[in-house]
Amino acid sequence: AGSATRRQTAVLMDVLKRKSLISRLPEMADSLYMLFAQAAVAQGMAPTPRSSSS
Repeated sequence: AGSATRRQTAVLMDVLKRKSLISRLPEMADSLYMLFAQAAVAQGMAPTPRSSSS
């Protein structure tokens, strides 16, 4: 889980470095939400019930 989060963070930072911040805001928000959602799932307190897990 840690490596996946680190990889996603690296991808997010890479996107931010090569694209303008404003134009990437939707992707940023989505990526950040996914990171927080995964962290919540890992801690067993996901905001929404999920039946499928990777």
